[in-house]
Amino acid sequence: MRFTEENLRELKELFYSSVNELLKNDSFMSQVINTVKEHFIAEIEELKKECDTFKKENRYLSDKLDELEQYTRRNNVRVFGISDNVQDVESEVLSLFNNKLSVPVKVEDIDRCHRVGAAKKTNNGSRAIIVKFVSYRTRDLVCKARKRLKGSKIDIQEDLTSKRYKLLQLARERVGNGNAWSRDGAIKIHVNNRICTIKNANDIEDPLTKASRLSLA
Repeated sequence: MRFTEENLRELKELFYSSVNELLKNDSFMSQVINTVKEHFIAEIEELKKECDTFKKENRYLSDKLDELEQYTRRNNVRVFGISDNVQDVESEVLSLFNNKLSVPVKVEDIDRCHRVGAAKKTNNGSRAIIVKFVSYRTRDLVCKARKRLKGSKIDIQEDLTSKRYKLLQLARERVGNGNAWSRDGAIKIHVNNRICTIKNANDIEDPLTKASRLSLA
């Protein structure tokens, strides 16, 4: 059967008329809107699940990378408080370790020793000095003896990654300098007679909340 131009025109008018009637039908339009909405909601939920998966994978990889970076620093310490006017920093830190800390450290025990950061213009500047030991054991002896510097202008800290250093600073703000420290790259806090290892900011809140509840009981 062949359609004439008149037939095609009539079919076109009938089609548009039917569509217009459907568009005026609130019940039909409501069904269309609900169907479209359900479709997009399902798509959005699926995208959210994929996004959450990617976020978890990213956090996992970020944590693993941070662990690896921290491990490469396990033989390092940072010495703070030695004036930039001191030229021979290696001799200065050797004197510090041997005389102030009473830890026998020889030149051969140090792999590298240098200041970090740009030189300051002021005469009383004191950039940190990073010391990389040949042996972790020597580094550990120095860290254990650093409490002998309490009350002096000199401080010795572990060489932390940027992420762990920021977490340590945040922990000290929340629980106090004396109640937050690092040990072999792990950040620890002392709250409510408990020592907790924290890995993120949320870990600080949990023991603080528990301590608050106990103090109110």
